[in-house]
Amino acid sequence: MGVMNHNYLGNLEAALDFHEKALEIRKRLGYRKAEGLSYNNIGGVYEARGDYKKALEYYEKSLELSVDIKDRVLEASNLYFIGKVSMLLGQLQKAMEYLERALQLKSDTGVKKAGNLTDLGNLYMYFGDYDKASQYHQQAIKLCEELEDREIMGRCHQNASLLPCYLGEYEKVKSHLEKAIDIYEKTGNKVDLAMASVDISYSYISAGQHQKASEYLQKALKVSKETGHIQIKTSVLTGFSFLNFYLGKYEQAIGHAKDALQIAKKVGQKEIEVSCYVLLGNAYFAQGHNEKAIQYQSKALECRKEIGMKDQSQVYLRYILGQLYSSQGNFSRACENLHQGIKIHQRTRSSLKDETDKISLDGTNCPCYKSLSWLLLRERNFNQALFTLELGRSRALVDLMLKKYEIKRNPVQNELTPNALESFLKERKKNFLFIATFGVKSFALWFVDTTGRVKFKQVNVDLETELSKESSATEEHGMDTSSSTLDDLQCEDRSLASLYENDVLASREQKLKPNKGSVKMQVKQIGSKSCISLSYMVKTYSALIAPIFDLIDSPEIIISPESGIFLTPFASLKDENGKYLSETVRIRLTPSLTTLKLIHDSSASYHSQTGALIVGDPAVGPVEIAGSVKTLDPLPKAREEAQMVSRLVGVCCLIGEEATKEEVLRRIQEVSLVHIAAHGDEDTGEIALAPNRSIVGVPKIEDVMLTMNDIAQVGIRAKLVVLSCCHSARGKALKAEGIVGIARAFLGSGARSVLMSLWAVDDGATKEFMNIFYKFLIREKLSASESLHLTMKKMRESVQYSDRKHWAPFVLLGDNVTLTF
Repeated sequence: MGVMNHNYLGNLEAALDFHEKALEIRKRLGYRKAEGLSYNNIGGVYEARGDYKKALEYYEKSLELSVDIKDRVLEASNLYFIGKVSMLLGQLQKAMEYLERALQLKSDTGVKKAGNLTDLGNLYMYFGDYDKASQYHQQAIKLCEELEDREIMGRCHQNASLLPCYLGEYEKVKSHLEKAIDIYEKTGNKVDLAMASVDISYSYISAGQHQKASEYLQKALKVSKETGHIQIKTSVLTGFSFLNFYLGKYEQAIGHAKDALQIAKKVGQKEIEVSCYVLLGNAYFAQGHNEKAIQYQSKALECRKEIGMKDQSQVYLRYILGQLYSSQGNFSRACENLHQGIKIHQRTRSSLKDETDKISLDGTNCPCYKSLSWLLLRERNFNQALFTLELGRSRALVDLMLKKYEIKRNPVQNELTPNALESFLKERKKNFLFIATFGVKSFALWFVDTTGRVKFKQVNVDLETELSKESSATEEHGMDTSSSTLDDLQCEDRSLASLYENDVLASREQKLKPNKGSVKMQVKQIGSKSCISLSYMVKTYSALIAPIFDLIDSPEIIISPESGIFLTPFASLKDENGKYLSETVRIRLTPSLTTLKLIHDSSASYHSQTGALIVGDPAVGPVEIAGSVKTLDPLPKAREEAQMVSRLVGVCCLIGEEATKEEVLRRIQEVSLVHIAAHGDEDTGEIALAPNRSIVGVPKIEDVMLTMNDIAQVGIRAKLVVLSCCHSARGKALKAEGIVGIARAFLGSGARSVLMSLWAVDDGATKEFMNIFYKFLIREKLSASESLHLTMKKMRESVQYSDRKHWAPFVLLGDNVTLTF
């Protein structure tokens, strides 16, 4: 009855009464094991009431007795609960010691250990070892699934939600918590249900669903009042504080946080105490009380240091303190905090193995790099500002390339130093343009001339708003006759649209969503027409190119733009006299300066010098997707294109049923040139191939798709990859990593250079473009950059394909290469 009242009914007073009576009877009868269990149960009630000192007293009594009677199962249980209470008190090293001992005993005795594993997962997370934390959480969930242990499964999912929260993977957070809540509701565990309700309220608050968040908090509040459970009470108070902060009700937020803080300090809940300091600091900052804000955020930082927490939250605190000191004009203290935040971020990400986790963490901590760079610009330290942004850009891609090229670096220290970057820029004797955005109204441009000197320009213009206003005005007055329409293109549908035409949910999560502050009119809608606005070309040129145009002293410019402007068709940007940028210079893109340096640092023997793989019109056939069978139409024009390229290059091509996923992956690893003309995913650029011959029946979508992961796994040694598919430059736009799509995957897997397309191009124009390009590349032995530049020139000069919609989407990513076969 005591356990029932505690765990399920939440009646702590009744539970304590039952446990104490049971203890008295068991002691009188001499049932020592049962006596130990009673001490353990009483400790649990005191823990729930927030009397941690008393809880430890009873757990330790039970531990002493269990050792005396050599009951290893009971001993393991007490070690576990002492570890849990120690964690609540912020005694993390002690908690680790006890939980590890408990896990060993449980493993030796065959006792269920999933709860132990998931709590250790949280501990490793607090210590900043995210990879190990993830492993423990995964093990715990797997064990529960195998044993069908639903009660512990709920807690495992609830605990597992913390790590993705730190990494900024909020959909995973919500998924774990929804599973936990579903389990608690079915098992009737009202205490854990209340805690999970508080946790999920944060997800709804962050998503702007404040009413839904309030409903969950009210449910938890009701349980708190019914049970007197102290941890639920403090959690509910911090939850309401967070909600009121988001609603702009700062006084209420402060009131709830102070109430929670008072209780947390009284009972010793260190983690809640830290949360309250952060909430108070944020609320005072929002009110303009910066001194108070600094005071509370500093307390939060000190408290975390005191208890040994080395997790992601320290980066956030350093970032906030950087903002606070900056607002006071104390730029040295601001820079100091931001530098520390970046160091903690670098140390934390060095423990991660999963690329997705790295990308998420980099995106979460991107503001630290941006803020530090902005402060350095204010101090006119332009080179260091550039270097700081470079350190935060495309880090996961850099890791992939380091691994592929087998370049050894210290995993904690960045592979690029200011001196190394300066030397690289001087050695290349090229023009570089590094572009960053600050807010929605400021572009920062770093231009490097052929001597390696860096010159900085800042442009203040709200380009997006200007273009949006103009777009609205144009809609009212009809189609802009100077716009280049894409709706009249005579081209095959090389996208996967037909697979998703009746599925409104499929593939939509991957859709490109420009970040705040990005320019999102690469191809925009005016009325019912898709067009590339002349005004867009001129205004974007004015913002990004005109300020540095007179500095250009090389026939080629290498541009490293932020993700929000990465898909800008730079070749077709026009000056006010109507001259395209590509008429003056060759243009090449790179995700970051570091990625380009790594390509140049790679072994001379890494990339293949001979061989080509030409793929066209793979016979995909019927495909099962989301329970339905769909068919992709053949691409006869893509087949013609592949056959034409095959003749120019002098190798046989893979077409139709021969172009299987297995065969492509086998051949792609050793050739110098890859050319693929096939269906491509509109959002990621991933490519549809023919199913392997071994597949029986209708293949599933994953059986035919050449994915980013496939490319990463096999390794590419091509000097040039040409992706003649719809939207092959597309991908998911991420703050720190850039555009994550198939083109990036090829670069990360070892390809030296990738020719990609920003949008679908007329079939005839594509064939003509590739015909000219390969004649320059193969017959004239020109570089890829020169071949692309001259091909654009010839297309502009032609009668049929002079419009920019036919030649402007082709972009060269990575290095400039020359083929030698």
